[in-house]
Amino acid sequence: MISEELERVKGVWDEPIIGFFSYGEFGKLKNRIHEFHNNTNCVEALKEKV
Repeated sequence: MISEELERVKGVWDEPIIGFFSYGEFGKLKNRIHEFHNNTNCVEALKEKV
């Protein structure tokens, strides 16, 4: 799914991109147990200013 996510981002800006993936976040659920929620994807689009 990583390739699909990056292709969708690139399709929006059509510029070179850079980013990283992290292991997401931990947090409490309603039953007060801390659990892993999700992976996180941060992407930056780079554009040269002319």
